[in-house]
Amino acid sequence: MEGISEIVRYQNKCYDGSGIPIDDVAGDDIPQGARILKLVLDLVFGCAGLSESEALAKLKSNKHLYDPKVLEALESVMGASTERDGKGHTGDTVVRKYGDRRRYPQY
Repeated sequence: MEGISEIVRYQNKCYDGSGIPIDDVAGDDIPQGARILKLVLDLVFGCAGLSESEALAKLKSNKHLYDPKVLEALESVMGASTERDGKGHTGDTVVRKYGDRRRYPQY
């Protein structure tokens, strides 16, 4: 359980060291699970209603906040899903595809 508590503790910590908790931890010193969770939470809750390409552009415009390897992996996964059907998922929004914001009305 100790590993999980560190992930939860650092889920709002940005790769550049900003965010909470306020301490000297940054970059790869942030637990990897927390770096992944930060990006996923920002994708689902910060990009609600955006298309995949718009969401990815938004995240990349703030790339100093995310682990570059995690952002690259997300870009690869989102790109692969777009290539698979060849349609670019023009009708899919991030929330509809990756999460349902209605389940978490507090956000």
